[in-house]
This record gives sequence, C-alpha cells and structure tokens, in this order.
Amino acid sequence: MPPGATPRRAPPCPPQLEELLLYSVPRALDPEAPAEKAASSFPLQRIRHGEQTPLSIAARILGTLAGLLILLLAVGLLLPGTWEARWEEDLPAAPAEVFPFLDEPHRWTLWMPLPPSGVETFGPEAGQGAGLRWKDSHYGEGEFRIVESEANARVEYEVSLEGGTLRIRGALTLQPDGDEARLLWQEWGDFGWNPLLGYTARGMARGQSRVMAASLENLRELLEKAPGDSGAPGMGAADVEGVSAP
Repeated sequence: MPPGATPRRAPPCPPQLEELLLYSVPRALDPEAPAEKAASSFPLQRIRHGEQTPLSIAARILGTLAGLLILLLAVGLLLPGTWEARWEEDLPAAPAEVFPFLDEPHRWTLWMPLPPSGVETFGPEAGQGAGLRWKDSHYGEGEFRIVESEANARVEYEVSLEGGTLRIRGALTLQPDGDEARLLWQEWGDFGWNPLLGYTARGMARGQSRVMAASLENLRELLEKAPGDSGAPGMGAADVEGVSAP
C-alpha cells in the first residue's frame, strides 16, 4: 500500500449471501424441515436476533462460577492465618491436685475429646517430652507433646497434625485461689498464607474456646470425685483404658 493511502474497508456482506447462510444452509442439512423452522433453529439466525443458545448459557454459568471461586481464593489469601483461643475456669481443688491431670498426658484421655482408639503414649510418664500420638479414620494423625513443665504452676505443649503440616501451641497456667485453683488455658496457631485455611483460622478461636469449656467441665467432675475413683491421682498410663505405652 502506498504511503499515505487510506486502507479500504471490506464491503458489507451482500443481503443475498446473508440469506443464503441463514436459510439455504440449514435446508441443505435438513431438507425435510420447513424453511421457517430450519432458519429459526440455525445458530446464525438465533444470534442475529439476540437469542441465547444452550452453549452460551453454559459458558456464562461456568464463567460466573470461576469468577466466584477466584474471588473466594483471593479473599482467603488476604485473611490472617493466625488465631488465639483462651478460657478460664475455677476448679474445686488445689493446684497440686490439679497439676497431675495436666502434666501426665495419659490423664488427658480422661477429660479431653481424643480418638476412642489408636491412642498411645510415648516418652516419660510426665513432664517435658511426655506425649500422646494417635491415628484414627475420623481424627486423622496427630501428636501431643509437653514441651515445658513447671510443677503445680504451668504446662506448655505442642500439637502436631497430619505429619506436622499444622501445629498448635498451648499453655495451661494454674493460680491458687484459696483452697481451689484458677486455670487459664490458652492456645494459638498460625496456618500461614493459605486461601482455604484463612477461613478456618477465623473460626478457630470460637471453636476451640467451646472445646476448652467442655473439657474443663469434664475435669471439674473428675476432681469432685472421691479419692479412690478412677480419676484419682496416682494412676499410671497402663491403668487408663484405651491408652498403651509403646
């Protein structure tokens, strides 16, 4: 094309050619169909009149769903993965009586919701390094380990789930309150920048607080039992049904 020349636009489709496409082609595909029916069913005619075909409707639905999924994932990435839960409870026993239920992992099975089977102890019976591990079809794989222990005062622990992909830290702090004890239970975790776990982290504080409240109610009932009951101090790991030491 010479410099400065104006490009020529292609001429519009002649009406005769358009009619050929809209009427003759469908008749050739289905000679028995009436001309009006064949023309109205031909995609070009339907598109010309602004009608939606099943394919275009499906494409719009899939596009909308894909957009919503992308939006949910983007919001999940922006949500913080950190969470913290806490609960305080007054218990009807002195700190020295409460502490064994916190410092000896096999006693946790008496007042915490753990798998009904597949639980075993490891490490020492109490204190730092003592723990539980489980493998259950409903609870999955997990491990509980005491990482720090201060007699009659504080126990810190770590929970590892699904091979360490999720970790939770926790602490139980005892304070004397006359002849009784006040227990502060805290848990915290960080699920990282995961678009799905970001939503999970938002509900962890409330969910774990409910678990803490129910568990400490179980512990209260154990402490209210007379000294010869199954939950009395002095039990060993082998005495707790369903828990075995490797």
